[in-house]
Amino acid sequence: MARQARKRLRPGDVKAVVFDAYGTGINFTEPDFIATMAEICADQSLDADANEIWRRFLRASYFMRAEHHHDPVYQRYDDAWARQFERVFKQLHLDGDVWRASMLFKSALADAPAFDEARPATRSE
Repeated sequence: MARQARKRLRPGDVKAVVFDAYGTGINFTEPDFIATMAEICADQSLDADANEIWRRFLRASYFMRAEHHHDPVYQRYDDAWARQFERVFKQLHLDGDVWRASMLFKSALADAPAFDEARPATRSE
């Protein structure tokens, strides 16, 4: 079977550009995520290991995506994070406020700076 020629993409055809942000363009890496989980525990007086919460939080994300793999469901990040915290807190028998955790998580991510070398790529001209 002959290979089809690729259509040349014109700059005007580009509707959006997506970056893998955290740890790539934004200076917020795994130790920062774990530190944020520690802040959430401290904020809510939860007796839990921040590293374990982060590991389970990631796993909850994978499971939630897998549940809707064939029929994706749009969720705002803060809604999804609250659901992830709900799963984690339930697994660890923690009496935490999932919305408060989600908002603290959102705030930490929003305050994270871009890596210096990524700044030029984020400028619009």
